[in-house]
Amino acid sequence: MRTEDYWHYKGKYRGVFRLKHSGTTHAAHFYTIQWVALEIREVERVANRDYTSEKVGDYHYEPVIKPKSRWGIGGVELVIIRDDVTAFSESIFNVVLLKHSKERNGFSPLHQFDSIRTTEQEYLVEGIVYFSLPPDPPVVKLPVIASTTPTQIHVVAAPDDSTIIIPDLVSLQPNLSQTTRSLSQQRGCLSLLTNFGGGNSNGGCFGTMFKLIRSIIIFFLLIKLFAFISGFLFNTSGQRMQTDDGEAKTGQLRLDPQQDTLAAQPWNYLMDHEVSWSDFIGNRYDSRYSTSTIQYAASQKRHNKWSSLTATDELLFYHDLYEDLYLGDQKKLDSLITYFDDERKRKKLDPLNTAEMVVTFVQEIPYVLVHDGSCRDAIKQGGFISDYHAQGNPCLPNIVAGVQSPYEFAHNLKGDCDTRSLLAYTLLDRLGIGASVWISRQYGHSILGVAVPVSSKNFKQLSGTRYYAVELTTKGFRIGMIAPEHTNMNNWNIVLNNK
Repeated sequence: MRTEDYWHYKGKYRGVFRLKHSGTTHAAHFYTIQWVALEIREVERVANRDYTSEKVGDYHYEPVIKPKSRWGIGGVELVIIRDDVTAFSESIFNVVLLKHSKERNGFSPLHQFDSIRTTEQEYLVEGIVYFSLPPDPPVVKLPVIASTTPTQIHVVAAPDDSTIIIPDLVSLQPNLSQTTRSLSQQRGCLSLLTNFGGGNSNGGCFGTMFKLIRSIIIFFLLIKLFAFISGFLFNTSGQRMQTDDGEAKTGQLRLDPQQDTLAAQPWNYLMDHEVSWSDFIGNRYDSRYSTSTIQYAASQKRHNKWSSLTATDELLFYHDLYEDLYLGDQKKLDSLITYFDDERKRKKLDPLNTAEMVVTFVQEIPYVLVHDGSCRDAIKQGGFISDYHAQGNPCLPNIVAGVQSPYEFAHNLKGDCDTRSLLAYTLLDRLGIGASVWISRQYGHSILGVAVPVSSKNFKQLSGTRYYAVELTTKGFRIGMIAPEHTNMNNWNIVLNNK
């Protein structure tokens, strides 16, 4: 729908959300939000809006927020209070929620919500909201009712004599703190329409919704069943997608069975690795491979030669460094390449799904910051790095240029953004898929670009080829998806590409 096809609104919101994922990432934590309930009050009409210009500072953006159906299928508990006696609960579009978290410090993630924790996973939050609706949305008349205690549930009559139950969400939460309960009592009930009664076509949005759902429920369930079976979960709206739990683990060193024990030291030892993960279309993978201490030492030696070089041109330096590390290690990853090639043939994967098999493999490996100095000195940089270490997360110190080569990363499974991008680039290149490594001074970050067809505005074009960006530091990002505060393509530079 075009912007001019909407009616646009501004209001104040209160809501409850939970975090879908945990862990540390360069991506902003609000990307892990799953809304449970949302109430919008003090709504006022605005003539027009450009939602992209509203996405500044601390915000959360959702292309669409849908209310739950009568059977609780999908969506959130959603109500928009128009005035004292009318309300509606319709899908809202291009939703920008402001003041969602405290002010950021440098490039630090949004890990401190300006909110009240209600349970272990759920938070109560409020702020300013901009949203849009189709023209002339239907309303439901709500009679004025006497004030009651927050623990009561109000049952009121809709115009079609159906029943609408409006519970006080805050007071009904069993694990709320006293602070949260006090907030509820001071600012009124967080009233949410949770049970829509049936009715005729004159019953406002609720009667219309019931009639529509009743007529298409069988078709809807069949579509949902098909989606579940097929695993066709591609989300063009830019929302992160949850993949099944996996694991990345490394075994103990063992002597290479082919090692001549009469030879001089150092002897060659092998380290076994296992990475199990799933992709975005429901495929499961279990990769087992071994790395060699002799080969690892050779990669380190080649890498360490860069410690004596001085960068006069930052982009040229990283191009030359990444290219040298890639060229030195690409043939050392034969066992991994063989696994990925066999899997794409066995599962009949097209280039997009092959690339996302590699992307989800890298995303499954736990995030570890890589420093060119000590971890203690890195903390002094502030921002994200200080926050990361304040949480007791691990780091890998004294690595030249703060990046590991593909084989070094495959050996110890410790890597941050550019280390991950370089490994994924090497794997995709060996599989014949266009790839690139991007860096940004403004964002202090590195991501991967992949030359496969997806629906996304997050791309850079080079020599006629579009490379679509993807975040590798955490799970759930498909090709074309990056954190919303990283979407200015002018702030990214391609420093390595294979086309």
